[in-house]
Order: sequence, then structure tokens, then C-alpha cells
Amino acid sequence: LWVPPLTLAILLLVIRRYKDPPWLVPAYYIGITAIFYIITTAVPSINMADLRRGGWSYYKFGIVDWGAIWRTVPSQLALTFFGILHVPINVPNLAMVVQEDNVSINRELIMHGISNTLSGCVGSIQNYLVFVNSVLFMNTGGNSRLAGYLLAAATFGLWVAGPIVIGYVPVMVVGTLIYMLGIELAQEALVSTYGRLYRLEYATIVIIAVVMGVYDFVVGIAVGIGLACLNYVVQTSRREVVSAEFTGTVAESTVRRHPRQRNYLHKAGRQIRVLKLSGYLFFGAYRKMKMIADEVMLMTTQAQ
Repeated sequence: LWVPPLTLAILLLVIRRYKDPPWLVPAYYIGITAIFYIITTAVPSINMADLRRGGWSYYKFGIVDWGAIWRTVPSQLALTFFGILHVPINVPNLAMVVQEDNVSINRELIMHGISNTLSGCVGSIQNYLVFVNSVLFMNTGGNSRLAGYLLAAATFGLWVAGPIVIGYVPVMVVGTLIYMLGIELAQEALVSTYGRLYRLEYATIVIIAVVMGVYDFVVGIAVGIGLACLNYVVQTSRREVVSAEFTGTVAESTVRRHPRQRNYLHKAGRQIRVLKLSGYLFFGAYRKMKMIADEVMLMTTQAQ
């Protein structure tokens, strides 16, 4: 069952590489659905009951394994936690992909807060900006307010109609969409960033992707947080802590004084060593700063 969706997704990606009009993706999926029902209608030996039993169309929700859904609760909680932080992460990334400069993070945070408050008051789910879905929607022509209103109206219509509509959607259509979004997301995260990031940063992305794919989403988040902290410590410790070093004769006081006092301070300034620090001072940079300070003190002692 996974071969047709994967084949259709790869075919769509190949077509989009050569020609990518806004109507291509919607027309492609509508065409798959139309061809599916044309074949099932034209062939007398094929009926929807057999297709549902074979997994080609969605089954009855009464036979859902709710135990499997219960085991995904930790991942759902992790997604809820990530949903709190997703606006400062996804909004700038989305703006960069769609080449939109006029984006206000404050406005997005306020609107997400209002929408989530209203959603919570009526017992609905949280508002979450899905990056991949948003990119797909905008690349297919949904880059205006009218398109957003139409999408909201269509979503409301599906909500009113209920899950009965899903029973008429071929599984390969949804599978093709998931494959296409997954391939594009993996390409953006692993292929497009190759050679553009530091090696440690790119290795962090690869490890997070592998851990999430092999083990679990929650484990991937935990590993990602740990690697991000390690990456921060390593990169910060590599920066030059001391940006300049000079004596007190150079860093003289700007206060206007008597010539005798200025002469005395100029002579005494040779005994002063000033280290100009930069960056963040923490345990990773302390050792390098102390080595430079000891070296300066040793040179000063030898000079005297």
C-alpha cells in the first residue's frame, strides 16, 4: 500500500522541478481522486467494501486501536509544549521561505494568544502554525487574505459534515501528500543546509532527525535540547574572549587635570594592563581568559 503513494509523490516532485504553477498540486491530488473513482466505477469486480478491507480506503472508526493512540500521549504533550514556542521559530522561517519581509513577531504572538484563548474557552484544540502545510498552501496560490478566509470556511464545512467525508478520500491521496511534505521537509533540513552551517550545527540537525525517526519525537526533542546546549558552549568557547590588550598609558583618563598629575599618571600607567573582553563570559571561556591574563602578567614581570 505504501508503494503507490511514494511513487506518486516522487512523480509530483519531479514534475514540480520542471514546471510548478500554483494550480499544479491541487489539480494533481484532485486528478488522483478522480482516476481512483473512475477505475473503481468502471471495473465491476471492484467495490468500496473490498477496498476498505484491503486498506485502499479509510475504514470504520469503530475498529480503531485506541490503545495505540493512548501510547502517543507523551508525543502529544511534547507537541503541546513545542506549540508554545513555535511562533518565534516557525514564523521567521516561513517568512524567509516565502520571501516576506514585513512580518511582526509581536503581532503574530498577540494573534496566537487571542486565538488560543478563544479556542480554549470553547474546548477546542490550540492554534498551531504548521510550517510545511503553510508553505504548501502559499506556494499553491494561497498568499492572500481571501485565500485564508476560504480555507477557514472549507475547514468549517468539513467540521460540520463530520468524519463521513474522510471515508470517500482514497488512502493513496493522503499518503502521497504525507510523502511529498516529508520529502520536501527532509530536503530543506538536510540537503539545503549542507555546506551552509557549521559542521557541529549540521551534525546536530542530522542526529535530531535520526533520533526522531528511529526512536521517538520526545526523545528527539530531549536530544536536540542537549545538543543545542553543547553546540552553544563549544561555539562560544571558541570565540576570542580578549579582543584587545593595552597599557594604562594608552587608556588614559579623559578628565582634565594639572600637567603634573597627568605626567604622574602617564608614568604610573606603564604598570597597568587593560584587557578588553568581548562575548559571553562563562565557565567555557574562563580558562582561555585566565591563560591570556597569566601570559600578560608574565610578560610584564619579565619586562621589569
